[in-house]
Amino acid sequence: MTPATAPGGITPDEARSLLETTLREIVPDASLATLPGDTDLRETFELDSLDWVEIVERLGKRAGFRIDDDDAERLRTLDSATDFLARHALARG
Repeated sequence: MTPATAPGGITPDEARSLLETTLREIVPDASLATLPGDTDLRETFELDSLDWVEIVERLGKRAGFRIDDDDAERLRTLDSATDFLARHALARG
């Protein structure tokens, strides 16, 4: 485990990559490269409620844990989503 990895989690860079890969399945031209950390992902990528539910479900499957409805709001901004995923995702490999 590296110092930047939360116990049982993944690094913030891995979490960001996981988020971007999942977003691109719904919004093919999505890029997180130039977005500030407080960017609202739903607004920026014009995600309706069905798109958002799909992204949350796919993120949970990829990350290896269920994301409850109450936790979905923690995925709303780039920084909060990265932090949430890094802390909760199962370490790979």
